[in-house]
Amino acid sequence: MAKVVLAMRQKILQEPMKKKIQEDTGFEVLSVDDLNLVVDVCCGNKADVLLLEVANKFPGHIDEGRKIRDELIKRCPNCKIIFLCDSKNADIGDRVIELKKEGVIDAFVYSNTSFDYLVAIIKSLVI
Repeated sequence: MAKVVLAMRQKILQEPMKKKIQEDTGFEVLSVDDLNLVVDVCCGNKADVLLLEVANKFPGHIDEGRKIRDELIKRCPNCKIIFLCDSKNADIGDRVIELKKEGVIDAFVYSNTSFDYLVAIIKSLVI
């Protein structure tokens, strides 16, 4: 069974997102509240996908996301990485798009993306 780790800044979205991913995929979905534990949780559980929310401010600044990604790639190179960001902030969106173009992340989604589309992206990275 595939495993997905969610590391969300907006905790109000985390549980509905977790439930939807589990119901639609059958994947095991874990949540991490402390960004300092993301890599350990991903590697310790042999996660297939990390969905990490990034922003222009701390906690969860895009630079923190990049550091998490770099450490994750060193320790768990098979874990795919999706950055989730706010579509209303052009700067963060542009930075995330550049990271995708450079191959730094495997995918990105905007926070106003439908759950169905998010699930499809996750499935595409696992299958």
